[in-house]
Amino acid sequence: GGTHFVVISAEDASRSNVLTFGGTSETTFRGNRAITTHSAPDQITVVRPGRDLFIRVLKLEPGHAPPAGTFAADEIIRHVGARARRS
Repeated sequence: GGTHFVVISAEDASRSNVLTFGGTSETTFRGNRAITTHSAPDQITVVRPGRDLFIRVLKLEPGHAPPAGTFAADEIIRHVGARARRS
């Protein structure tokens, strides 16, 4: 039922993980010698971007000017629309 909101705090909540795949060792024998070859494992970094945002919802009476630094809730709904996850 709020008409406006103000951002209280915002923090980066991104997470990253390094995934390691494979890597091999192979040994071949020639006479009385053993030769071992290694291939390094492949590593990739996976980043899951995110942001924690805390807001205060305001319910303004019609005709009252919103305080500085506020956002109109109807503008956010109009521009973000179905992309927003609602709980």
